[in-house]
Amino acid sequence: MDIELFIRKENMYWACVLIFVSILKCSTADNPTIRGTAELEHDWAEAFKLIIKVKMQYSVPDGWRMALIFSQPIKKVDVWRAKVVNTSADKETYALMHMYFNNRLAKEEKLEMAVVAFKAKKGTKPGNVTVLFKGGNVIPTLPTLPLVSNIESSE
Repeated sequence: MDIELFIRKENMYWACVLIFVSILKCSTADNPTIRGTAELEHDWAEAFKLIIKVKMQYSVPDGWRMALIFSQPIKKVDVWRAKVVNTSADKETYALMHMYFNNRLAKEEKLEMAVVAFKAKKGTKPGNVTVLFKGGNVIPTLPTLPLVSNIESSE
C-alpha cells in the first residue's frame, strides 16, 4: 500500500471520529430542561418526604443534573438515587447529579426517587417545589419568571 494513501485513510478515520464526537457533544449540550413533579408522601414536624418523578423527553447517554427549588429554606436534603453537588446560599435550591447506576436513561423512561427535605423551621408546611432536569453536566436553572407547582399530596 502506498504510504500517502495510508496516511489519507488514517486522517479520514480520525476526522470522522472528531466529527462524531462533536455532534454528540453538541446534541447533549443543547438538551432542553424537563420539568418533573414532586408528590408529598409524608409530612413530619421536622422534615417531609417527596417522590420526585421525571419522564425523559430524550435519551440521556452520559449523565444528568437536576435542580430542586423550594419556596422556603431547607436545612438539608437526603437523596438515595442522586448526589447533592451544590446548595444555594439561601438554602432554597439544591443541585443534584446522577449516580453510577442511573447515568443513562432512555427516551420515555421515568426517573423516580425519594427525597427527604429537613425543614429550617420545625412545624412549618412543606411549601412548593420546582423540579428541573437536564441531560448532560449543566445544572438547569429557572427562567426569569418561574412556574412553581404545588406539592401534591398522595393522601
